[in-house]
Amino acid sequence: MQSKRDFKRQWILFSAKTLQCRIASLVCFCNISFVT
Repeated sequence: MQSKRDFKRQWILFSAKTLQCRIASLVCFCNISFVT
């Protein structure tokens, strides 16, 4: 049970990281297309 909870927390952290990366890349892509 403890490992399952730990896995869930790790998954939330991982998804939050990937979401931040996705938003950052999206912003960079928008900036590049906006400039050109």
